[in-house]
Amino acid sequence: MFVNLLINSLGEIAALSAASIWAFTAIVDNGLGQKISPWKMTLLKASIGIVAIVLTILWQGIGFPILNPVSIGFLLLSGVIGICFSDTCYFQALYCLGPRRALLLQTLTSPFSALLAYAYLHESLSLINWLGMGVTLVGVAWVIGEENSEKSHSNRSPKLQTGIIFGVLASMGQAIGAVLSRAALTQTSINPLWSTLLRLSAGVAVLLLWYFLQKRKHFPHRKQQKIFGGLPMGTVTISAFFGTFVGGCLQQTAFKYTATGVAQALCATSPAFILPIAMWMGEKVSSRAIQGVLIAFAGIGLLLGHV
Repeated sequence: MFVNLLINSLGEIAALSAASIWAFTAIVDNGLGQKISPWKMTLLKASIGIVAIVLTILWQGIGFPILNPVSIGFLLLSGVIGICFSDTCYFQALYCLGPRRALLLQTLTSPFSALLAYAYLHESLSLINWLGMGVTLVGVAWVIGEENSEKSHSNRSPKLQTGIIFGVLASMGQAIGAVLSRAALTQTSINPLWSTLLRLSAGVAVLLLWYFLQKRKHFPHRKQQKIFGGLPMGTVTISAFFGTFVGGCLQQTAFKYTATGVAQALCATSPAFILPIAMWMGEKVSSRAIQGVLIAFAGIGLLLGHV
């Protein structure tokens, strides 16, 4: 019975695993915010992710899948919107709001994804699914909403408004990218490594094109400089390996084996996983935050109950 549950819940387990990894990398990325601009962070992490995936594919001997042009187009467009645009907006929100609030706004991706999947993929969710998503989002919001008055007061600034705008844009981009990925993955038997590689490659290509066009337009006579010169490559590499490579592959696995809205709801539980990390780092965690975690995982239980 337990084995059957694991098999039937493969997509949900992959989504939860991705969420736990992204909780860790959000803390790391927030610390890098003063040293790396959002678009450089996206480009650097995606590039490192590509290298890791290519090496893994070569090591495992996974051949290039036979895909129809429509599926390839969906995956490439998913990378442009869900990685190039969305991740850049997310890093900007992360730098403005901090990990908890930035991840709170990412919970909007779940209902956005469910609505888009319902409209364009004709995915139907049961009442239990919707209830589970709602309870999960309430729990996550309760976790992140736990802020002391001084911190809340200090964030009442244009920086807060900017962070909210970029956070919402990131959620919308993630939702569109998720639906496009789901549309491609349900039509093929592509390995998650290859689908992640295609998405990352498309995102990196657009970012590099934008960089060189901007450089030629604004600094045509400036000497060639390294894009990533002077950056903390060791820390970024660790974050990219786990967040982009491992987390990205797990996310693609979730999209392949469960409904888009369910996968995104579970991927949005990262804030709940931040609390154990915070406690391990010696931070004080309030009873309200713990209550929020329990609510979030009650919602997860409802989502897992659909299988």
